[in-house]
Formats: sequence, C-alpha cells, structure tokens
Amino acid sequence: MKKPFKLLTTGTLAAALLFTGSALTSGKAFADEAVTATASLQADSFANQLINYHLSILAKDAAQATGQDEDDIRDALATGQTLPEATGISSADMLADLTPILTFDLHKAFSYGLISSDEVQAGETAVADQLNSALAAKGNLLPTADSNAILAHLVMSRLDNIVRDTANYARKDQNDVKEDLRQGKSLVQSAARLDPGELKDDLLNLLKQDLQFEVNMNGASQADANRYYTLGASKLADFMNTPGYNPDSVKLAAADLGKIVDNRLSHVVIDTAFFARKDEKDVWDGLQQGKSLVAIAANLDPGELKDKMSAVLRQDLDFEVAMGLTTQEDANKAYANGAAKLSVILNTPGYSPAVKSVSHADLQQIVQSRIGRVINDTAVFGKKEEKDVVNDLREGKTLVESAAKLDSGELKEKILNVLRQELDFQVSLNRATQEEADKAYADGAAKLTDIINTPGYAPASTTQTVDLESIINNRISRVINDTAVFGSKDEKDVLADLSQGKTLVQSAAKLDSGELKEKVLNVLRQELDFQVSLNHATQADADKAYAEGSAKLVDIINTPGYTPNK
Repeated sequence: MKKPFKLLTTGTLAAALLFTGSALTSGKAFADEAVTATASLQADSFANQLINYHLSILAKDAAQATGQDEDDIRDALATGQTLPEATGISSADMLADLTPILTFDLHKAFSYGLISSDEVQAGETAVADQLNSALAAKGNLLPTADSNAILAHLVMSRLDNIVRDTANYARKDQNDVKEDLRQGKSLVQSAARLDPGELKDDLLNLLKQDLQFEVNMNGASQADANRYYTLGASKLADFMNTPGYNPDSVKLAAADLGKIVDNRLSHVVIDTAFFARKDEKDVWDGLQQGKSLVAIAANLDPGELKDKMSAVLRQDLDFEVAMGLTTQEDANKAYANGAAKLSVILNTPGYSPAVKSVSHADLQQIVQSRIGRVINDTAVFGKKEEKDVVNDLREGKTLVESAAKLDSGELKEKILNVLRQELDFQVSLNRATQEEADKAYADGAAKLTDIINTPGYAPASTTQTVDLESIINNRISRVINDTAVFGSKDEKDVLADLSQGKTLVQSAAKLDSGELKEKVLNVLRQELDFQVSLNHATQADADKAYAEGSAKLVDIINTPGYTPNK
C-alpha cells in the first residue's frame, strides 16, 4: 500500500537527509551529462565529494520525505521523468528545500575542520548550480556517487555519531555522555571504564571497517580509503580528547522565526491548492469571487485545511529547534502567533496576500514603451541589425517590408503578442483588471498595426530629446522581472525571496558572483546607447545617465527585502 502524499517541507526533507545515515553501494562514476565541479571548487575536494554524495541520494531521500513509494518514483524516473515530475513537487520548491540541507553539511564539515571557509563559499555556489542541473535531469541521468563521495560520507557519519559510539562502547546512556561533556569532561574521560587508549582504538577501528568495506565490496581504491582514514582518524582523536566537546558545533545564525512564519503565510494560496488538490489559478479565482480559502477547499473535512497548514508550520519551526538555531520556547511562541494569523487568513473572504498589494500599473506607459521599442522589436524578430531597419525606414519602407524574411502578418503577430503578454502579466500581479488590460491592448494594437505599415515611419521622439531619466526608472521598475528572467525563476519566487529578507543577488544565486549586476547594467547600457544611435541623446548625456542609473540599480539588487515603488 502506498504511503500518503504529504507536503514537502524544509524540516521533513532535512531530517531525512541528515539523519537517515544511508549509504550507497554503487561505485559508478558520474554520467557524462551529470553535474561536474565548478571551476572554483576542486573536483577531488572533500567539499565537492559531500555535494556529490547528497546529489546521489536525492531520489531515495525525497521519497522518504514526501511519503511516496520509492519504487513508484524510480519507475517514473526510468521512463525519463525528472525528479520533480516523478514526485509532483515543483523544481522551485524542491530546490528551496534541498539547498539549505546541502549547505548545512558544508558548514558542518567546516566546523569539523575538514574544509576551509573559502570552500564553504565555493560549495554554496556549486550547490545551487548542481541542484538545478540534477532536478532538470532525466531519471536515467541523475548523478550517482563515485567511491570518493561515499568515503567522504562515511567519514562525516562517524564524526556525526562520535557521542553515540562513545556511549555504546562505554555502555552508558547517550544523555549521560552529553552531560559529562557539558560539565567540561572529554569523551575519553566520560568513557573512563575503558582501558587507556581503548576508546580511541574502538572508534578508529569502526571508521576503518566502514572504509574497508567499500574497498572490499564496492571497488573503492585502497589508497583513497587510506587517505580518508587518515583524515577522519585525526579528527576523531582530536574530538575525543577535547574537554567539553560540543557535537552540535555548527555555528549558524539564529533563526529568524518571524520570517519563517511570514514565509509559510506567503505560501497559503499555494498550500491550499496543494492540500485541496486544485489548480492554483482556481484558488485565486475563488478568492477574487469573495470566497475564503476554507470555502475554496470545501472538499476537505471541516478544520482539515487549518490542521494541515498548522502542521507544516509546526514542522518548519521544530526543524529550527532540531538544528539548534532556536529554543523550543521561542518556536512555540512563534507557532502560536503564526497559527492565529493563519486561522484569520483561512477564513477571510477574498483574502489578498500583502505581496499582491502593489501599485496600480500604468498600462498606457506600457503601451507607449512597446511603441517606443517597435524598431528594436522589428530588428529582433526580423533578425537584422537595428541600424539596418532604421536605414530601411529612411528609404521609405515600412517595418513590415523591412522584416520581409518573416511570413505575411508574422511581424504584427509577434509584436502584438509581446504587448499582450506584458499587459496580462500586470493582471496576474493584480496591478490591473483584465478589462483594463483588454482596453489598453485594443488601443495599443491599433497604434502598432498602423505604425508597422507606415512607409518611412519616424518615431515622434526623433524630433525631441529623449527623457533618459524615464529609461532609468523603467529599468528600475523592471529589476525584479529582470532578476527572474536572468535567474531562471518565476517572478513570484523572487518576490517571495524578497519578503524573506533576501537581496535580488541572493535570489539569483544560480548566477555567478557579479553576473546579475553585469546583466542588469548591460541592459541599461544598451537602451541608453540605442538612444544615442538614434540621435535622441548625446553620448555624454547617456554616460551620465548610465552612471546615475547603475549606482541606483547596484544599490537595489543588494538591498535585503527590497520593495519597489518606495
């Protein structure tokens, strides 16, 4: 019988990954299509092996975390589905839940003295890139662990369990060993019933047995096993002789429980759709009709939606307690506060999340912006240089004639489709009604159709100086959308990241360091230079505007929790 499907949370998946202690027996190397180390992280480094190991157990541990049948997931993967397709969990949600688990392991390895702080930073960058690739990979191309990845995992496992192993060999309760450590004793002193040197021999022998098993049974190199044994043995010897050794020594910032609660509340519409097995769009439609989330999820038993969502919030907060990032008392207070807010939200007719409460869009400005870019769009769609399109117009041709390589009517269709998408996007963000968008589209479509069929079309702006400030402001207004595009994310996910206090640079973490800044500023540079090429501005004015705009944009993309239209 299949296990019930449950919502993936940071807590559930993290617990599965960090505490199952499962080890693979495969010594197979990565497939050619699988993820490789980034240039900033050595392929044979301990940090990279930790990442590789975790990538190799994504399918198994995701099955445990979601409550789905592992065989069903593997059968789906065998047909060529990706892991998100096989589990029914979006790539964005799975990425958000898996990333902190892998980075936590890197921080733990750093606390053990196994990797450097530079490797932690390089590893965090590698995690984002490699997870994205792994989640997009077909089932038969998911990464598998090579022998070094498994050996690194075994070293970590022995270090993770040093207190438990000491308790076993000393025949003591694990809590008594922890109490001895809190009193300043070492593990050797806690195991005083053993002969001198016996605990060390026992612990090192346990590590050697684990590593030797991989050599004898799975083909790992004896030289590699010896190398990992030397590394692990030195750490075990240090830890067992450290007075007051703290096994929970990963030093991470205390959890911001308010942000965790707010993040859960920001997902209330998505979670309702999930638990009620509805399309998210249908939930939004129900809210716009004045229904409450409870009413929309009427197929659930009374109180069931609240119970399910409260349980998810509880798991998220308890996970922070388990990681030592907060106290149970603080988690309980945060839960009580969040559960109360959740109850109100679920029963509010026509509930509208705060993230949706944004300024009303100027649809005419969007239409004018598209008209202002019609020559550029013609060049893009017609696969020509913009200056060549401008020359065609000066010769008396129409934009349709300039894009003669397109089929009849194709230029019109493409240009109007861009306008339609931009207007509908404003509707999706509740910045305009569908009626307003349709009216603006009709107006813009008529103007654009007339323009592309006008011989020798000359934009009105050719007779006047362009407002470079408006170009800067337009780019600033689109910085969240640009981040989503360049970071290959949905805009709502970028908004969610900002609501959690992240910067736009952090939201686009899959990009290389500095890459988001480079891409955003390059767009601004191109738009300003385009005005110079049309003689709408001097190069000096464009350079001055670029300096001003780039300073603002750099500040914006590095502002935690940036809110537009401040």
